Amino acid sequence: MEKITNKKIDCLQVDICDKEALNSVFKTTKIDAVLHLAALKAITESIENPIDYYKVNFLGTLNLIEVCSKERESNKLLLLFFLFSKCFYFVFL
Repeated sequence: MEKITNKKIDCLQVDICDKEALNSVFKTTKIDAVLHLAALKAITESIENPIDYYKVNFLGTLNLIEVCSKERESNKLLLLFFLFSKCFYFVFL
């Protein structure tokens, strides 16, 4: 990303299942875009631990989208990127 943008990119690692932590980061940090890489993807594990996969892949992503949407209302965030396995999505908020 730094090579593409010619800008220094700060990487923040936050548990997307912790909505308070997400809100805190967005309140204390100027964020222009989000690259969402948090996902569980092993099929066998998803069968063995479906609740964990639901929490991270669905609820965690929903938390991130909700926080990003709230930030979008204040014009601080322009774009949410997220990746799941071999898919890459752009969501304009």
